[in-house]
Amino acid sequence: MGRYNTFPAFNTATAPRYVVVWDLQWQVIECQRLEPAADLSGAMAATIERLAGEGWQAEATPVYG
Repeated sequence: MGRYNTFPAFNTATAPRYVVVWDLQWQVIECQRLEPAADLSGAMAATIERLAGEGWQAEATPVYG
Protein backbone atom coordinates (compact mmCIF):
# COMPACT_ATOMS: atom_id res chain seq x y z
CA MET A 1 0.00 0.00 0.00
CA GLY A 2 1.38 3.40 -0.99
CA ARG A 3 1.68 6.36 1.32
CA TYR A 4 0.86 9.97 0.61
CA ASN A 5 3.81 12.34 0.36
CA THR A 6 1.52 15.28 1.12
CA PHE A 7 -2.01 15.53 2.37
CA PRO A 8 -4.19 15.05 -0.78
CA ALA A 9 -6.68 17.74 0.25
CA PHE A 10 -4.06 20.35 -0.67
CA ASN A 11 -3.67 19.09 -4.25
CA THR A 12 -4.56 21.64 -6.93
CA ALA A 13 -8.31 21.49 -7.42
CA THR A 14 -10.42 22.20 -10.49
CA ALA A 15 -13.47 23.04 -8.38
CA PRO A 16 -13.94 25.62 -5.63
CA ARG A 17 -12.78 24.64 -2.14
CA TYR A 18 -13.62 26.09 1.27
CA VAL A 19 -11.79 26.97 4.47
CA VAL A 20 -14.25 26.25 7.28
CA VAL A 21 -13.62 27.15 10.93
CA TRP A 22 -15.56 25.15 13.53
CA ASP A 23 -15.78 25.49 17.28
CA LEU A 24 -15.33 22.55 19.66
CA GLN A 25 -18.99 21.56 19.21
CA TRP A 26 -18.63 21.49 15.38
CA GLN A 27 -20.65 24.69 14.93
CA VAL A 28 -19.44 26.68 11.90
CA ILE A 29 -17.82 29.95 12.93
CA GLU A 30 -16.84 31.09 9.44
CA CYS A 31 -16.59 29.76 5.91
CA GLN A 32 -14.43 31.16 3.12
CA ARG A 33 -14.82 30.07 -0.54
CA LEU A 34 -11.57 29.62 -2.47
CA GLU A 35 -11.40 29.68 -6.26
CA PRO A 36 -10.17 26.64 -8.22
CA ALA A 37 -6.36 26.34 -8.32
CA ALA A 38 -6.01 28.54 -5.20
CA ASP A 39 -3.08 27.94 -2.82
CA LEU A 40 -4.99 25.75 -0.36
CA SER A 41 -2.22 25.23 2.17
CA GLY A 42 -1.40 28.95 2.05
CA ALA A 43 -5.04 29.84 2.66
CA MET A 44 -5.16 27.47 5.64
CA ALA A 45 -1.93 28.88 7.10
CA ALA A 46 -3.14 32.47 6.60
CA THR A 47 -6.45 31.71 8.32
CA ILE A 48 -4.71 30.11 11.30
CA GLU A 49 -2.30 33.05 11.53
CA ARG A 50 -5.15 35.60 11.37
CA LEU A 51 -7.15 33.81 14.06
CA ALA A 52 -4.05 33.43 16.26
CA GLY A 53 -3.66 37.20 16.07
CA GLU A 54 -7.21 37.48 17.41
CA GLY A 55 -6.35 35.25 20.38
CA TRP A 56 -7.51 31.88 19.00
CA GLN A 57 -5.37 28.76 19.34
CA ALA A 58 -5.28 26.08 16.64
CA GLU A 59 -5.48 22.43 17.67
CA ALA A 60 -2.74 21.52 15.16
CA THR A 61 -0.55 22.86 12.38
CA PRO A 62 -2.04 23.49 8.92
CA VAL A 63 -0.30 20.38 7.55
CA TYR A 64 -3.50 18.32 7.72
CA GLY A 65 -6.07 21.08 7.63
